[in-house]
Amino acid sequence: MSRPTRPNRSHRDSLAGNPGKTDVSHETTPPSDPDVRTPQAAFADKIRLGAQRETVEAFVVAFILALLFRAFIAEAFVIPTGSMAP
Repeated sequence: MSRPTRPNRSHRDSLAGNPGKTDVSHETTPPSDPDVRTPQAAFADKIRLGAQRETVEAFVVAFILALLFRAFIAEAFVIPTGSMAP
């Protein structure tokens, strides 16, 4: 997990005597080109895809284990015998 970065002070603010103000416009302004993705959006997509892949893998493993359990351990057999007739 990456650490959040602190915004850099702009040169203008430090010269103007505003040491407490920081320039965060680069973090809050959306990109002008809609095809350009921010690093935060790319990271969120990466996390989302990883979660979806993990969910699919869990379902596939559960399905395979259920088939193996049914095939080798708990297979239901029908044995027609006269002793079981009512």
